[in-house]
Amino acid sequence: MGLRNRGKATPQDFNKKGAKFIGKITRETETRGVYAPSICTATMVSESIVLSAAHCVTSIEDRAKFTKGRILFQLGYNELENTKIHETHLKIIKTGSKKTAFYGRASLDFSYDWVLLEMETPYNKIGAMKIADVKDLRDLKDLSLMVAGYGHSFSKGQYITIQDSCSARNEVNKDLYAIDCDTSVGDSGAPIYTCDAAGECTIYGINSGTSVRPQKNISLARLYRETGHPYHFDPKDQDNDKFNRINIIVGAGAFKDAYLDLL
Repeated sequence: MGLRNRGKATPQDFNKKGAKFIGKITRETETRGVYAPSICTATMVSESIVLSAAHCVTSIEDRAKFTKGRILFQLGYNELENTKIHETHLKIIKTGSKKTAFYGRASLDFSYDWVLLEMETPYNKIGAMKIADVKDLRDLKDLSLMVAGYGHSFSKGQYITIQDSCSARNEVNKDLYAIDCDTSVGDSGAPIYTCDAAGECTIYGINSGTSVRPQKNISLARLYRETGHPYHFDPKDQDNDKFNRINIIVGAGAFKDAYLDLL
């Protein structure tokens, strides 16, 4: 268990491994009446639309309500160097979110955990990632997948880190897949993707579940147990491990049609 090959994105990674399409979402969340910034990851899928996880921008108590506070998107942000490719605010235009969709409340249907957001100021200088056709596990199984984002355990959310050795393990439910990646808080919404030799990149899913500890809201062990999925997973294996090796992604089949409807 633990960190394998999750390194800081290099200048070459921005051109060849899709880092230039990935940005940091900063929003406000309410905790005991106090608002504080919270971080997620999002990806450009057109010059004006970004893709992320719905739980990054919806209320903890009611997934049908959106969080208070403006949502800031910083493309390619690097806090250490105080650099970014582009910065703009976002507004929600389409989401799978609905009340009790996540975190083991009335439902364990993580497939609603996606959101498409519109940039107030579009950016048309670099292109965007494509969205793949993903119908089932066969569309993922033989791919060498990457994950990139602002995971706190890897960079304290200060810059993009990339892992290029992920693989799909199982299909948990329709549009939900178990994938072998290292992720952390801050990687919610991070793309699961591939890039070709020319640097053209395609999203196959987005990261949703980022914790396996029983005391946390997102419990993948509980998800496996309550869905009756046969994949063996013992939460004790990672009680003291700050990294995930088996986490849940929302496959592109859950959101591609909604994206196409916006074009």
